[in-house]
Parts: sequence; C-alpha cells; structure tokens
Amino acid sequence: MKYDDASLDRALSALPLEEAPASLRSAILARTAYRPAPILSVAEIVAIASIAAVLSWIALTMGSQIGSAIAAAFSNLALLAWLAAGATAAVALEFLTLSQPLYAPQRRARDRAKP
Repeated sequence: MKYDDASLDRALSALPLEEAPASLRSAILARTAYRPAPILSVAEIVAIASIAAVLSWIALTMGSQIGSAIAAAFSNLALLAWLAAGATAAVALEFLTLSQPLYAPQRRARDRAKP
C-alpha cells in the first residue's frame, strides 16, 4: 500500500497526538542555533595540549639538571641574602607607605584642632 504526500499528511493529522509544550521550540533553539560559542576552538585546544606535552617532556628529560641548578642557586648565600633583603624591603614599603596616604596626618591634625 503506497501513500502519496497528501494522504500521508492526512494520516499523520488523524493521529491522536499530544500538543508539544509551549517552551519546546525555544529550548531546542537555545541548545542548537542560539548556543553560546565555545571558549576555545579545536585548533587552540590542540596547540595548548601540544605545548603542555612538549614542556612536560622537557621537564622529565631535564629534571635532574634543573634540580641541580635550583639546588646550586639556593645554596648560594649571597643570593639568599639579597632575596631576603628585597622581600623585607617590599614588605616594609607595603606596610609603611600604602596604608596611609601622604595627606592623612595633615587631615588628622586639622580635625583635632577644631574645638
């Protein structure tokens, strides 16, 4: 038994089907046509993975040499002294200068002078 297009349409229309939910069309469009663009493209993901693979390979093959270079750098007492002095100066300047602006003592003195 063959149906032509008109008879198929009539047969489908005669079926007792439920109505689709009202939000179905918008939900389908939101997940297909209006979906947000991905953060990274496939080429960027491949590039990042390749760079990570090369860096991990270098770290594994050069690990012992990198470790001995770091150990030699931190066994140098002059380097450690300069690092400590720089860190101390940075912390001291951070606490002494940025916590109060230059005009703060003048403003406090003006506020105290009023009876």
